[in-house]
Amino acid sequence: MSGDDEHRRLFEQSGLTRREALRGALAGGVLVGAGGLLAACGSEDVNVPTSDYGASSLKGVRRGGTLRIGVAGGGADDSIDAHIPATVPDICRVFQLYEPLAGRNITSQFELVLAESIEPEKGAEAWTVRLRPDLTFHNGKPVTADDVLFSLRRIIDPKDPKTGAASIGYIDLDRTRKLDGRTVRIQLKFPNVGFPDDVGQYFNAIVPTDYDPKRPVGTGPFMFDSFSPGQRSVFKKNPDYWREGLPRVDEVTIIDFPEDTPRVNALLSGQVDAITNLPPGQIAQVKANDQFTAPDRPAS
Repeated sequence: MSGDDEHRRLFEQSGLTRREALRGALAGGVLVGAGGLLAACGSEDVNVPTSDYGASSLKGVRRGGTLRIGVAGGGADDSIDAHIPATVPDICRVFQLYEPLAGRNITSQFELVLAESIEPEKGAEAWTVRLRPDLTFHNGKPVTADDVLFSLRRIIDPKDPKTGAASIGYIDLDRTRKLDGRTVRIQLKFPNVGFPDDVGQYFNAIVPTDYDPKRPVGTGPFMFDSFSPGQRSVFKKNPDYWREGLPRVDEVTIIDFPEDTPRVNALLSGQVDAITNLPPGQIAQVKANDQFTAPDRPAS
């Protein structure tokens, strides 16, 4: 299996093409999770999230509280490193903590994320990337062009390549330059009009120049609190998150469930508020209970 095929497999497993089950009595919010958004229900129906990541697309959603998500998979080799997610829980953690320059929203539309602009030069053999103004990491440090360069080098490092090396390994780092504090000119080894999509993969997040995966810092909607491989991880709300109105919940807890039955039972018994990868055989059971919602996700 090629690197691209493996990335696609993990992306699909993360929830875009499957169903999630949500408990209807949540304290509520929006989780930027693996595969997009999980909308926690309040007293009214939940609309389909729009490209603003749910900031104005939900009705009856209450703020605050803790959202507990039962996620398929995980084990002792789980990681919280921004650039080496290998399992579905890893991917979920990445979406809480980190963000790339660009990406795809819940409707698969391309959008800029940390980048204010990504413009081609020289027939798409070079790209000028300019960061949004006033972005900060969880520790309050401003996001700068130096952080972009550091992140790209860390991903492509030939001595220790990360997941994204397969997608952006054609960047010519020797000829890539910082133009100013917010702007980088990224030179490619050959023209590629697909560069914005490639650099915008979830495993190509921007991290600070002093990044330590044992004490992870990113720009995402939630900040690191605790991490127990194969068990659970806890994230606190980022009060300075740049997307206005998000996140809606105060805390997200991601709990690993390698097997389907314990994961579904945890939802039914109220041990978790939502699960990923609802088994097809139990979709009807969930939909028959008005305490739960099973959002449909179109196949891709």
